[in-house]
Amino acid sequence: MTEYGYNLLGRLSEIFAPAGCEDAVISAIEAEIGAYCDELRRDRAGNLIALIKAEKPCGKLLFATNADEVGFMITDTDDDGRLYITPLGPIETDTLSGRQVYVGNSEKTSLAVACAKPIHEQSGDERSKPTAWDKLYIQTGVKKGGEQSIKAGDFGTFRGNFGEIGHNIKGKALDTRADCAILCEMIKRIREENIPHENDLYFAFTVRGKLNRSGAVNAARGIAADRAVVLEYAPCADISEIPGQFVCARLGGGGVVPLADMKTIFAGDDTAALIGEAETRGIKYQIKGVVTGAGDAAYYQRDGGSGTVALAMPCRYPNTASCVINKEDYDSVLALSLALVK
Repeated sequence: MTEYGYNLLGRLSEIFAPAGCEDAVISAIEAEIGAYCDELRRDRAGNLIALIKAEKPCGKLLFATNADEVGFMITDTDDDGRLYITPLGPIETDTLSGRQVYVGNSEKTSLAVACAKPIHEQSGDERSKPTAWDKLYIQTGVKKGGEQSIKAGDFGTFRGNFGEIGHNIKGKALDTRADCAILCEMIKRIREENIPHENDLYFAFTVRGKLNRSGAVNAARGIAADRAVVLEYAPCADISEIPGQFVCARLGGGGVVPLADMKTIFAGDDTAALIGEAETRGIKYQIKGVVTGAGDAAYYQRDGGSGTVALAMPCRYPNTASCVINKEDYDSVLALSLALVK
C-alpha cells in the first residue's frame, strides 16, 4: 500500500458523511481528483461522476462505489441535551451504545456520547437482548435552543479512530471509503503513468448506499456504461467458530470476486475475464464463499443495462466504529481494477 493511498484513506475515513449527508466526503473526493479528470460533475442525486476520455473510445467502462457510511438521524430533542435517533443503514445498537459520536451536518459537528439504560438498572430480560433503538439516545450536554444545539433532521455517526494494526488498518467507514480511495488512486495513476485505455472511463462515487435507496440507480441510468465494475466490501467471518463453507471472505486473502448476490448473477464472460487477469498477472484474489447481501451491482446491470462484475474488499466488523481491512487486500483490489482498465 502506497503512502499516498494510506494517507488518502485516513482522510476519507475521518470525514463525517453518514447516508443522506454525504456532501463533505463528495467535496473532498472532488478536490482530490479534479485536476486529473476531463469532466467532473454532480448529478441530481448528489453522486460525483468523473470521466477520463479515450482518444478513440470504443465504449464506456464504469467503476463505481458508495461514498456514505452508516449512522443515524436526529428525530427529537429534549431540554436536557438528549437527542433521540433513528438508524441510517445496517447499524446495531450494541456497536453504538457507550461510543463517542459526532452529531451535526456537513457544515458543523459536535462531539457527543451514545447512551442507553445503565446495566445495573437493567432487568435480566433487558440484559439478554440488544437495546432497542427507541431506548437509545445521544447525550450532548447542550440544552435545547443553546448556541451549539442539534436539531431534528441533523445526522450522526461514530467518532473516527483511524490507524494501523500490524499489516491491517482500522477505522470507521472503511467498508466504503477504502473503495473510494482506490478509485481516487486509480484516476491519479491513469493520468500520471499514462495508462492506456480504449474506453471512456467513468468513475461514480454514489450516495445513500447504506440505505438501499442508492444514488447508484441515477448513476447507472445516466451513464449507461457498456460494462461496469462495482467496488464493494465482503464481510469477513474467518474465525474458528464458523465452518469453512460459511466463510464469505478471509482477511488477507486478496480481492474478493463474487459470482452472485441476492439480486444479481454477474456477467459470466466478464467475471471470467476478471479472474483471468488476476491469474495471468499473479494478483492475489479469492472467490466469495457465500452468496449473501445485495449491493449496487443489480442497479448497473438492470437499470443501466451494463455487463457487470463486482470486486470486493474483505472487511472485518463492517458498519462499526472499527472496520478492519488488510493492506495487501487493498493492493489486490487496486491492481485488479487497473488491470481491467488496460
